[in-house]
Amino acid sequence: MSTTVAEDLIAKLERRQAEEGLSNRQFSDKLGISSELWRLMRKGKRNVSQALARGVIRVYPEYKEDVLFILSSSVDTPTPSSDYPTTTSETHQSGSTGGFLGRAIERVRKWFKCLRKQKSEVKL
Repeated sequence: MSTTVAEDLIAKLERRQAEEGLSNRQFSDKLGISSELWRLMRKGKRNVSQALARGVIRVYPEYKEDVLFILSSSVDTPTPSSDYPTTTSETHQSGSTGGFLGRAIERVRKWFKCLRKQKSEVKL
């Protein structure tokens, strides 16, 4: 059975919790999230939240790449609609209709491409 990066991250965190001998409440407090949110994420009923991402990066910086990958893959470039007008100049500058968000997502994608190539420097 194939697992996602998010499921792998939750499994890593559960192992860390067990290794450190922390209760769900203690571990969620350490990460800066509610124990209910931690319970729901462990059961797969909630996606990895930004609050968890911040806590994981703060407490376990070795999981930073997993967290950034999860966050970058969960953000979709918005599609143009009457509620979200897109100008021709935005389309031309970013190469997509996402405007600022599209450019930000593209920078994250380039960063991950560089990571995959194991370059030591990344210019965004």
